[in-house]
Amino acid sequence: MNNELDCAIVRDLLPLYQDGVVSEVTKNAVQEHLEICSACHAELQALGAWEPKEEAPSTREGFALFRRKLNRKRFLTALVSIILTTAVLVGAGVVAHQIPLVPITEQELTVHRTYRYEVDGQPYFLVLYEVPAYTGYTNGGFEVIGDEKTELGPLTLQLKWKKTVLARTLDWTKTDFWVFNAEGMNAGKEIANFAQLKHGDRLLWSEESGATDVPEYVYVLHGYYTGQTEEPLNAFFEDVEKGYLGVCYQDGRRVVWDLDGHVLADDYPDERGNYPNF
Repeated sequence: MNNELDCAIVRDLLPLYQDGVVSEVTKNAVQEHLEICSACHAELQALGAWEPKEEAPSTREGFALFRRKLNRKRFLTALVSIILTTAVLVGAGVVAHQIPLVPITEQELTVHRTYRYEVDGQPYFLVLYEVPAYTGYTNGGFEVIGDEKTELGPLTLQLKWKKTVLARTLDWTKTDFWVFNAEGMNAGKEIANFAQLKHGDRLLWSEESGATDVPEYVYVLHGYYTGQTEEPLNAFFEDVEKGYLGVCYQDGRRVVWDLDGHVLADDYPDERGNYPNF
């Protein structure tokens, strides 16, 4: 073949040669021709570059590269997921403890007994209550409702108990008692003259209904609550469903009352530390 035919063939092969898809024999032949033919060399430069392209990676190398990219992508995805999950949990915890509280309804709060009594001339309320256990924060207290300009009332003391919006009700209930200084809740007035105590629309105590005798356990629990008791207590216990509550003193003595104040047991443990049934 003459040089013109050879150049025509080479120029037809140049695009394939440049892309690296020719056989090894053809590749070597084209390279030899380019070294002696300036015209074909210029044609190749016009196509892009004189130096042949690097060979494509082998199948094994390509697969390894793919796995590295895939693992890096999985790692980044997992990292982003962890960051987002942590942010959500932290945000939920902040929201659960900082968002406004909502009232616990009359149906949720059960008040078993309410007593108004006095200790050292100061008026107090004791409320024996039962409420569902909640996840999250709860808060209880009193609010004075009435004419703030009237020193002697009549005033209503409103029992307030709130929970966070996100709180869930658990499958058990909590029974406990509150002791409140009624005089301290009287907004600075000289005389506490609350005519009634309510939770929502439910009347818990009034001057008319509160004339019954105050049980002994009210004063015992008052001392336990305030720490002002001559006989130190170890524990307060109750089972309102069975209708009793009691205390254990540090010397081992146990006293149990029913909710109306009748003594059900007043005893000490036996040599094994067990109390008699009542």
